[in-house]
Amino acid sequence: MNLGIFSGHIGRDGELNKSPNHDPVCNFPLAVNVGTTNNKDTMWIDCALWGKRAESLAQWLTKGKKVTVVGRQTVDTYAKKDGSTGYKIVLNVIEVDLHGSRSADDAPAAAPAAARPAPRSLAEMDDDIPF
Repeated sequence: MNLGIFSGHIGRDGELNKSPNHDPVCNFPLAVNVGTTNNKDTMWIDCALWGKRAESLAQWLTKGKKVTVVGRQTVDTYAKKDGSTGYKIVLNVIEVDLHGSRSADDAPAAAPAAARPAPRSLAEMDDDIPF
């Protein structure tokens, strides 16, 4: 079995495209911190999410969002500018879990005080306990 599980932050907004056979695909890079406290490094994973989930989640896969992805991983090669061979991890995403945002701008606004229910007394809550 060839599954990879990675948790990190999206490095660029997801790009929704169509593959040559017209299947929707959302591509996004994922920055994963690796190493120890004294020797930190960032590993970049190229992620591809396919099908209806790509269409519905593309708007949420934005730069800075923290996600965990599970998928089949492969290693692709490419030619670097200096002529040497480079390697990159590519993940065909099976599952994606959104963890919220890095910025407070994306956080939902708190409900106004008038819209929140008043706290109940301990005596009232005893009736709700099922045991």
